[in-house]
Amino acid sequence: MKFLALQGATRHPVHISSIKLSKKLNVSQQSASRYLLKLTKEDYIERKHAQGGQIVTIKDKGISN
Repeated sequence: MKFLALQGATRHPVHISSIKLSKKLNVSQQSASRYLLKLTKEDYIERKHAQGGQIVTIKDKGISN
């Protein structure tokens, strides 16, 4: 989640692809997708699908943890 915060996701929605995230985290694309899904289910981020990836915003719960 630190990478998303550094991209500005605590202040505004950020466009990210799971491929780009996987390269930054040094994991597979599938693992990056599962990571985003887990953060969404645990209510740390809000995620909307977009062309070429997704729009992600870190929610208050994600900022305080």
